[in-house]
Amino acid sequence: MIHPLTYIHPDAKVAPNVKIDPFTVIHKNVEIGEGTGSVPM
Repeated sequence: MIHPLTYIHPDAKVAPNVKIDPFTVIHKNVEIGEGTGSVPM
């Protein structure tokens, strides 16, 4: 699940089944594979 308050750069590669929390920023040239997710700071 990708939260609607998340920014993902159009060039980033994010697997369809990851969990990304609100207010997360995924920059260019980032790849997030299956079974992973973001951790809030």
